[in-house]
Amino acid sequence: MGDKKHAKVYCKSCQGERNHESIAEPYERRSTHGDDIQWRESYYIAKCMGCETVAFIKQYGDEDMWEENEFGERDYITEYTVYPEKPESGSSLYGSLNLLSPKEFEEIPDDLLELYDQIIQVYNLKFHLLASFGLRTLIEAICKEVGVLGGTLFDKENKVAKVKNDGITVCSSNSLEGKIYGLYEGEYILWKHALILQKVRDVGNTAAHEIKTPSRKTVKDSISIVEKVLEDIYDLDKYKI
Repeated sequence: MGDKKHAKVYCKSCQGERNHESIAEPYERRSTHGDDIQWRESYYIAKCMGCETVAFIKQYGDEDMWEENEFGERDYITEYTVYPEKPESGSSLYGSLNLLSPKEFEEIPDDLLELYDQIIQVYNLKFHLLASFGLRTLIEAICKEVGVLGGTLFDKENKVAKVKNDGITVCSSNSLEGKIYGLYEGEYILWKHALILQKVRDVGNTAAHEIKTPSRKTVKDSISIVEKVLEDIYDLDKYKI
């Protein structure tokens, strides 16, 4: 697909098929020589070339996907799948008890709220892998928004942890793990919330690095925790006693 390769797929904002271009390096998988059929698939983060809405695109092709052209030659076909997908006609997003409705927040910054709403949308569309990506990104965005750039590393007993990094013993980190503990140190969240956010981070890491889809319950529980954190950090002050 290259750095700027185009794919014409559905755009949820334009509500129609639009050209998209990739905005990040793809993740690729392919068959090995010992497989019965040769195939290749790529995953891209792309944006609509009309409205610039960001989507996730899967590109797939194998040796059996072809059509014969007028010259009797094989024209190989590439299949594109976009997430979020085009909704079915007449479907209602929140018409089922199994779907989540986004919570209403009053003080959350618009960019965080947009990301949260998209996470709910992809969860309801059963794209649990994408929801996990989104939750990890949302946690990173919260840390950035409140100015937490890192923090002390703790063990599960709330004691400072010393870890090896390139042969050097350190007890702090600018990684997402350190930032989550930084939220705790800054009194943005409670200790129990920090531990749970670390588990949410682990789920997101597994989804991102191993392309392993978590269960629906795992993602739903993770969303509930992040919602609680959003409320505590941004909306708690709205309650007047």
